[in-house]
Amino acid sequence: MWKQSCAILTLATALSTSPAMATELQGIWAMLPLKSGVANVIEFKEKNVTVHAFECYGQGQSDQSSDPETTDYSRIDDTITLSHEGQSVGVLEIKALSAEALTLFQAVEGAPNGGTSFVYRKVSSVKPLCELYQEPA
Repeated sequence: MWKQSCAILTLATALSTSPAMATELQGIWAMLPLKSGVANVIEFKEKNVTVHAFECYGQGQSDQSSDPETTDYSRIDDTITLSHEGQSVGVLEIKALSAEALTLFQAVEGAPNGGTSFVYRKVSSVKPLCELYQEPA
C-alpha cells in the first residue's frame, strides 16, 4: 500500500509541476523573428491552433504574408501533433514552456542540428515582434 501511495503521489506531483501544462500552452504566442524576417504568431485554443504568418522588414515594420491557417492539434506530454481533416501535417516538440515563454522544435531531415527551434513570447494580441528584428548585415 505504501509503495502504491508513494507512486501515485510522485505521478501527481510530476503532472502538477510539469513545465508543459496544457493550460499554459493555450493563448497567443509571438515568435522571435528569424534571420529571414519570419515572425509568425500562433494561437493555441482547446483543440486547434491558428498560425498567422508575418514577415518583418526594416525598422520594426511587418507584413502579414498570407491568410491565417488553422489546424487541429493533439498533445501527449511534450509532443504536439498537428492534423488537418484527420491527416497528420506535422509534429512539434515542446522544449520549454512557462507562463511567458515557449520554445518549440521541429525536426527537419538534413537540417543542421536535426531541425529548427522557434522561440515565442506570450502576448495579448496577434501582433508580430518585429521591433526585435535585426536585418542581416
